[in-house]
Amino acid sequence: MDAKIVIPDFIVFIDGEARIAGKTHLKAELVARMQADGGRDVEYVAEHYGLSRAQVHAALAYYFENQAALDADYHESWDTSTSVKAEELRRSIEKRREQLD
Repeated sequence: MDAKIVIPDFIVFIDGEARIAGKTHLKAELVARMQADGGRDVEYVAEHYGLSRAQVHAALAYYFENQAALDADYHESWDTSTSVKAEELRRSIEKRREQLD
């Protein structure tokens, strides 16, 4: 049997981020998180994004192989965006208070 390594057929790297080959706007991490974090089955994820099951499994393989680093980046981004949103909300409330005075 002549087996081949298929992950490179489904994952490409653009600007240091893993993307789905043929759909380079779509991050592999996003695809994988729908299953890994969201609990959706592979068939649902494939249908949702218009991917093959192999593409979804490649995204999952990439995610699980790099999970610690991806999760750390994800949580850092989440914390940053949450604090930025909180600051924007604080400013908005302060501005409204000033308008009422």
